[in-house]
Amino acid sequence: MNVPAEIFAILLKGVLEKAAEKGKKLQVGEKWEKIREKFSAVWIADGSTLEQIRKNMKISKEEKSKLGGKIMMVVEAFTQRPVTLWYTENDKSNDKIWCEELAAKLPENGLILVDMGFFSFVWFDLLTEAKKFFLTRFRAGTSYKTKQVLSQGSHYRDEIIIMGNYRSNPCKHPVRLVSVLWGTIWYQYLTNVLSPEQL
Repeated sequence: MNVPAEIFAILLKGVLEKAAEKGKKLQVGEKWEKIREKFSAVWIADGSTLEQIRKNMKISKEEKSKLGGKIMMVVEAFTQRPVTLWYTENDKSNDKIWCEELAAKLPENGLILVDMGFFSFVWFDLLTEAKKFFLTRFRAGTSYKTKQVLSQGSHYRDEIIIMGNYRSNPCKHPVRLVSVLWGTIWYQYLTNVLSPEQL
């Protein structure tokens, strides 16, 4: 029996949400407990194109089967327990199509870890105004001005910035840019958690 992918995604989403409601709080390592205590939830969201599964299974392109579509999975960061998922038949869609759903689902004071597919000033402002938090990689080439340097050394820099100073729609709220030198490469991370004591 073949179940259409969209129906399967709806059923799986329902099962995952019921399991999350019934699931008890699992223990996490001591070093992570301090982080978890500071947020109502700590989630990771990531999207995948299901067509890649078809390629990995070496299903012939001549077959008239539909493309797999795209799925967005949200899991608890410390337990990897699924929280929810979304599905679209459009395998070319960008992760940003789920920004509003993700912002609505994340509880107040929750933290979501996402990749750069969610990099959007509008979404960052939406989360900040709802008292919800994000952590993502910083997109190279994004214009910004430093508002305040919180701390710095030879291998790190922690600063509050204002993004989009050359855009007609700048980010309305300040964000925090943390840069870390690992080997010879600087890695940069962006969050709206402005206090180093919180994150």
